[in-house]
Amino acid sequence: MERVLLISPRFFEYHLAIREGIRELGFEVDWFDDQPNEKSVVRAFSRLSPRLIEPLAEKYFEGILAHAETARYRRVILLRSMSFCFTEDMMKRLKERQKDAEFVVYLWDSAKNLKDFDWTWDCFDRCYTFEPDDVGRSEKLRFLPLFYAKPYELAKMEQTEPEYDCFYYGTAHPKKLRCINEMADGLKKAYPRMLVKHYMPSKFKYVYHKLRDAEYKGFHYADFEARKLTMREMADLVAKSRCVLDSPQAGQKGLTMRTLECLGAGRKLITANGDVKNYDFYREENICVYQDGFDFSSRFFTEPYCDLPPELYGKYSLKSWLTELLGLDTDGEMR
Repeated sequence: MERVLLISPRFFEYHLAIREGIRELGFEVDWFDDQPNEKSVVRAFSRLSPRLIEPLAEKYFEGILAHAETARYRRVILLRSMSFCFTEDMMKRLKERQKDAEFVVYLWDSAKNLKDFDWTWDCFDRCYTFEPDDVGRSEKLRFLPLFYAKPYELAKMEQTEPEYDCFYYGTAHPKKLRCINEMADGLKKAYPRMLVKHYMPSKFKYVYHKLRDAEYKGFHYADFEARKLTMREMADLVAKSRCVLDSPQAGQKGLTMRTLECLGAGRKLITANGDVKNYDFYREENICVYQDGFDFSSRFFTEPYCDLPPELYGKYSLKSWLTELLGLDTDGEMR
């Protein structure tokens, strides 16, 4: 059986869904976090500069190399995020030990938000990004939107009368915090049954933002959600909601996971990302682009959800996304 090495952030449960998706396509997979550990201070320093934790990252990476010595991989897949802590030298050492493997990278964050990544093009055979503005940075870089996982397909099948008019749960990044709260305030009269939660990973993260970002003025740590929801819990809440709120991070145009999850679940979406209009699944009945206010006479608010052709739902599934990253042909074999 062909073997895949996956290196990715431990981001909610997406790494688990991706790992399971690779297995369902018929491959063995070994997964490693792109961080030495889950401590908030380590992740914060890594975002500022990977060099701040390089000794810790080097020790952790030696364990990956030791594992790679005993395995023969057909693909090495890196999901590159802001938390990535490995250096160019480390990745080249891994490439030296896996000379027969094809190296594939997916930019999980916009290149504007990534540090020290230009060496990526030399280390990887195929390169992808979810951010349309990044295409052109390298001849290798291809555009590939994100995906929705299986729990959201189930949410579509299990639709019932909405319990909430609108729902939001997401990490409290400064721009998102401000934008989501503006949306919620503007929707209160039309959508009074509202569930809006901003997730805060740690007190360290809260203090970091409190000191740096004006958006946190007036907020206290107790105002944020400390518990991380599972993917199944998230999908259930999406299924119980008439619509979902969404905002990209600062410096990003690429569609968020939440956008594709609403597609998979067949739920309406209100987003601050106007670029969604350029995608083939955009319909005015299903997606409202927020720009400093709402037009409650629009088709989004007056008409029901518009079902899309089945091929559009399939196009943005996890299976379709992995098929491209793994380089599979129509028979499911690696090219």
